[in-house]
Amino acid sequence: MALASKGLQQFRDRYRDVVDRLYARAGASQWDVTADAFAEALYRSACHRFGQSDLEFAPIESYLDSLRLEELALAVGCAAGHEKAWQTFVARYRPRLYAAARSIAGEQEARDLAGSIYGELYGLKEEGGQRRSLFQYYYGRSSLPTWLSAVLAQRHVDALRASSRLEPLDSLEKGEAPALEPAASGNPESILTRRRYVAILTRVVRAALGELSPNERLRLTQYYLDGLTLAQAAAMFGEHESTASRKLERLRQSLRARIEQKLRDEYRLDDLGLRECLAVGIENWTAELKEI
Repeated sequence: MALASKGLQQFRDRYRDVVDRLYARAGASQWDVTADAFAEALYRSACHRFGQSDLEFAPIESYLDSLRLEELALAVGCAAGHEKAWQTFVARYRPRLYAAARSIAGEQEARDLAGSIYGELYGLKEEGGQRRSLFQYYYGRSSLPTWLSAVLAQRHVDALRASSRLEPLDSLEKGEAPALEPAASGNPESILTRRRYVAILTRVVRAALGELSPNERLRLTQYYLDGLTLAQAAAMFGEHESTASRKLERLRQSLRARIEQKLRDEYRLDDLGLRECLAVGIENWTAELKEI
């Protein structure tokens, strides 16, 4: 038995009750995802977070409990090509995918940018007789829309660099958001650049969030971290839902503009550097919010 298969079996045996509980909590069966397929996705996520050799000493159960389980199960179903999963993904996430593409590339290029990853999400390329889907690199640590935005941002940066006749970033290979972490054989200069961008963005996001008022920080936390609906958040502020929606959107745009301005002013990033920095560190924005 291959090492990976052996490790998966050991994981399944050791955490059988946990996996079964999370499988039910995720509602994975509605997308024809089997318990074994879901267990494999949990195992991949844990290995990616802690490393296969350290799983025995890692806080596995608390980590798995923290994942976006329903979205992870949906991704597993889509990666397997299950029709119910794809119907749900298209209905629930296609509008968000195009909205993210518009935010990254502008109205004219949005449709091409979003459409460019559909084939990879479905898995048109075959390896060893099996379809390989980009969804296999979603580990459930961030929301699915955040992960999709990171993929789109990386694709856009690659296109910009190619059009500028610069060396493209490493291809999407691994990471919570694909290609945000270089492969072990990646260019050392590229790896250092990415680490620098993550460090820069962490400092800038922290500073920008620190400049917000307590009410503004609470509004962001409620919606993006606590999972409140707009109606629930509006009720807490004594507002109409449409008012809460407008304020949240203005706050989001203002925060992004503030972050981009700091990157330009304090770190002298040009348009390409700005886009690349945001693509590399996009998921750290949510991580920073958790510390507020």
